[in-house]
Amino acid sequence: MRSSLGAVIGRYPSSDGSAETGGIIKHNRKCRDVVFLVIFIAFWVGMIVNSSFGFNRGNPLRLTYGLDYKGNVCGDTHANPDLRQLELRYWLNPNQVYQSGLKNSQFTLDNARSICLLDCPIPSEDSLNWVCDYPEGDIRLSTNDWIDRNYDYFADLTPVLRNTSLQLQGPCYPVIFPSVNVYWSCQFIARASNVSLRHWQQMGGVSVVEDILIDKSIHKSVNSQSAVLKVE
Repeated sequence: MRSSLGAVIGRYPSSDGSAETGGIIKHNRKCRDVVFLVIFIAFWVGMIVNSSFGFNRGNPLRLTYGLDYKGNVCGDTHANPDLRQLELRYWLNPNQVYQSGLKNSQFTLDNARSICLLDCPIPSEDSLNWVCDYPEGDIRLSTNDWIDRNYDYFADLTPVLRNTSLQLQGPCYPVIFPSVNVYWSCQFIARASNVSLRHWQQMGGVSVVEDILIDKSIHKSVNSQSAVLKVE
């Protein structure tokens, strides 16, 4: 004998269990899981509160762009200084980048001095290019002028600041290694410019390490799991 299709077509047994009657259940219909309903409502309230907090206090640029040494997000118009259009993170001191790649080193790439630039610097073919830190303090230069001068105000430094720059202590740093944009970070190519390196040495600059670790350190950082979103 074929089994009843009551559960499928909407039938239900009579009150005495002896027969089935047709139709739809019209009585005693109510919510059977009040606890789950309360949890579901609480979940959506939490989602709304969390989303509101994220929109008001969060910065979606952090999913894509790097941070400078001040903790500013590159490209952030509310940063100090204003970093609008300065979306690329650049590490100023190649020796710090090398040090961060050493095995068992306590120095990490996050500790290396980095700033935000409009484009990745490349060495000069006949002289020595410089990338100087954000113009602040005694450096009487606007951010726009700093950009127009390709981030270089080495010629305007006092003898003391020139000497600290030759010690790789800033505020200006030599462009000895070419760099390319990889996921909004300027990755060094571990092939020093012979011309730039010779000028640097003639000026009395400290030794600059030439090693593949300079390349690998940044490559490892931009390809790490912490690099949440990568956009070319």
